[in-house]
Amino acid sequence: MVALICNVKESSIGILSVRYTYDKITGAVGCSQEAYIDRLLVKYGMDNANACKLPMNPGSDLDSLPVLDTPDKIVVHAYAALIGELLYIAINTVPQLSYSMSCLTRYMSKATPAHLTYAKVVLRYLVGIKKRQLTWCGQRVSLPHVLGEILGFVDSSWADDKNNRRSSMAYYLFVNNATFSWRATLSQIIALSTTEAELMALASCCCEIVWARKLALELGFPQLKPTDVYEDNTGCIALANHMHLRGRSKHILCEYALFRNSFRMD
Repeated sequence: MVALICNVKESSIGILSVRYTYDKITGAVGCSQEAYIDRLLVKYGMDNANACKLPMNPGSDLDSLPVLDTPDKIVVHAYAALIGELLYIAINTVPQLSYSMSCLTRYMSKATPAHLTYAKVVLRYLVGIKKRQLTWCGQRVSLPHVLGEILGFVDSSWADDKNNRRSSMAYYLFVNNATFSWRATLSQIIALSTTEAELMALASCCCEIVWARKLALELGFPQLKPTDVYEDNTGCIALANHMHLRGRSKHILCEYALFRNSFRMD
């Protein structure tokens, strides 16, 4: 479904339940899914629920929830349906759901009513933020970087998945004061240290930045200087800048050194 609404100051278009707005005065572009979220809340009887501050509590441990040998197909189907609808929001307009959805999707085939309760916490979170929208500024504001300049933020846990000891990692790419690409997922291999886990996350982020820089060039605003990537692990920064393989790092795959001399690590 596509809808177009125009007035003097702002034009709006809705595409597949995502509403995009354009401010003709400031040049800002925004996107949101308030109407879609409202329909979802009504569907699950959560439209009058109290909002919560986080989509998942920091102490949540889904791995500790009991799992049935023969899952209830009705519960599994209901869980998969809800997760699919939440994923549509997470990949379009609410990047802060990325980590929560990464955790919840691991139980698609073995969900129990307890898992469904955790998923509904995300709905309570959406109650409080449904009116927010991603807004890409059209004019110079108090930004750390100039308009049109891409920057990345990356972080990782270490061996937080208790089933296989893989690490969760996430990155977010910003342009004009809003995210435009984001991902949270489990690492493909097991990291032996926090430095290695952060290095794997950093490599994934840098691969996405290479794509983003090429896209920016095609759209007409080439990146005139190296892309800044913000990373908070000292060991990872040192290893990325000076890829000297020693006893504790010589096992690291070459693919995780692809960004050396290409990006500045802060």
